[in-house]
Amino acid sequence: MGLSFDLIDQMCGLAAASPGAREAAAALRAAYPGLQVTRVDAMDMRGKAPVRRLPSCDLFLVDSRGHCWKVTRDPHSATAVAVADKT
Repeated sequence: MGLSFDLIDQMCGLAAASPGAREAAAALRAAYPGLQVTRVDAMDMRGKAPVRRLPSCDLFLVDSRGHCWKVTRDPHSATAVAVADKT
């Protein structure tokens, strides 16, 4: 499936308008019903590089095709998005 840079930019604009990760995840789920979106704790993402750091949350790309989800920086292998509150 993969995500495009344009789609990531659109998602970031929507998420950046939200006051926190919970609201950003809800907004992304509503706007992109076919996309897997999960909200995660910032501590769960420590050591991982977000695709974008936004004012109220960080956005991570996730490859969910395997048994375990893994964070990726490659939009072409991303199949899901994780949103974490700022620490």
